[in-house]
Amino acid sequence: MNRRRFLNIALLASTALASGAASALTFQSCSGVSGISPCAELMRHKTLVAELRVSLEKRGLSPAQSDAILARAVCPYCGQLLIG
Repeated sequence: MNRRRFLNIALLASTALASGAASALTFQSCSGVSGISPCAELMRHKTLVAELRVSLEKRGLSPAQSDAILARAVCPYCGQLLIG
């Protein structure tokens, strides 16, 4: 998955959360998702958050706007919130 695809998915997920459509989503625990250890999943989340943060800074968003988007961003692999 490239960065552009990840950002598109993250922004779409953020929009879905903001519109209330997220109530139809189901979330799974990150532990043991597709054979990946929880520690590896945590590192993946940290990497995704860092990449998303850099992308948001490049777009010129205020820190408050960036924080609001990051608070709603979900992992495209497991469906859990990236920050939380």
